[in-house]
Amino acid sequence: MFVSIVMPAKDEPDRALLEDLARQLRAIPCELLIQKEKGISNAVWHGLRRATGDVVAIMDGDGTHSAFDLRMMLAALREQEADLVVASRHFDCYPWHRRQITKVANWLARNWLGLPYRDLMTAFLVGNRETIRFEPSKSCKFGLEILCNIDDTEKVVEFPISRMLKEGHKSHMNWKEGFYLIWQLMRLKLEK
Repeated sequence: MFVSIVMPAKDEPDRALLEDLARQLRAIPCELLIQKEKGISNAVWHGLRRATGDVVAIMDGDGTHSAFDLRMMLAALREQEADLVVASRHFDCYPWHRRQITKVANWLARNWLGLPYRDLMTAFLVGNRETIRFEPSKSCKFGLEILCNIDDTEKVVEFPISRMLKEGHKSHMNWKEGFYLIWQLMRLKLEK
């Protein structure tokens, strides 16, 4: 298994994360693609176009996704013969208003689209290259778009993680993103 790690990052990735990736993945052949294009979905899409691995991992470069969780998700992909492993977050570290936005977003996505997954807003996933499909121009939440494009023959495993917010971290999800998400959900519902 050769892994392409796509890491959207506005700034330089967190040095501690990069050191931890080197430690955690030392036995796994991989390439790291740091993408600085404007917009997270756009950066991920460009990273996927550059990826050469048969397995692709997408994770934030700010240190909020851990290298240990990535290693465990890669193991779950292999051991459970999955096509896609998605991080399912526990939200205890978020401020109250951020937890509420995320809960409502996930509830809307599950109910409007009929998707069974716990965390549809995830931006941390690992999958076989051909399983990860989305169009950046249509997507504000690429993880949601990828999960909507899963077909009945593909196996998805949810992997529980505890995301740790670093001091000074600013969440991407806010009220403006919430309005974009509702637009995306309506579009996805009409396309089903």
